[in-house]
Amino acid sequence: MKNKGIRVKKIGNEIELTAPHEGRDLSFLVPQGCAFSSHICAIDSGENFVETQKLLRKEGLICPTLAEVASIIYAAHQNPKNKYSQAVISLIEEGFIWVNNGILAVPNKGVYVVDHPKARWSAHFGESGLVKRLKAGDKSVRFTPFGYESFNIPAKNLSKNKLLIALAGEEGAEKLAEVASKYSGDYNSVPCPDVDCDVYGKPYSVYVSLCSRRCLSIHDHEGFESYGFSLALKDQTLSDKTERRS
Repeated sequence: MKNKGIRVKKIGNEIELTAPHEGRDLSFLVPQGCAFSSHICAIDSGENFVETQKLLRKEGLICPTLAEVASIIYAAHQNPKNKYSQAVISLIEEGFIWVNNGILAVPNKGVYVVDHPKARWSAHFGESGLVKRLKAGDKSVRFTPFGYESFNIPAKNLSKNKLLIALAGEEGAEKLAEVASKYSGDYNSVPCPDVDCDVYGKPYSVYVSLCSRRCLSIHDHEGFESYGFSLALKDQTLSDKTERRS
């Protein structure tokens, strides 16, 4: 799975970062006109997740999923001396990166995961609709039952974590496990809605960071609190089956 890391291409005032992803190239773009932070590879709108997504859509871009973010984080660690790799790494070391996955926890069952959900807090994200999509073979929807590790996960266990695989795929989970092993490696975490009844039946979004203990932390959030950074995917890198948010 080793690769040569991030490839960088400048197009006018825009920066394109390309990383290997599931057998193809995935290109991320920082568009001209977006508010740049000191993190040269990311969009910092100064807004929350919901408002940042509006900014991306205006630019014809979309927030990547955790599987896609895993690929660029992993690639950045393959050539960490490159200044753009350093910029990607600093995003999770100093803050957090939003990813465009939705999760829905159902009591006594488990967690549904959706890539690029069209809507949250709506009937589109109800369990019955997700079950229909699963039965129809929609690969943008996954389900994992409760019973997975959620706190203090050793890096060596991350690649087998059922929720992380549902969120990032097997390749993404392996990449994140290797990244986590470069840090403390022992206190990694994934969302644990089965111990928080307040999140049952409420769709949540996801972000990834390295917390103060230098461990990989993947959290759920409602989308309106705090602000972070978003990488941006060029539309043509998305498969025909990927959903665009309306």
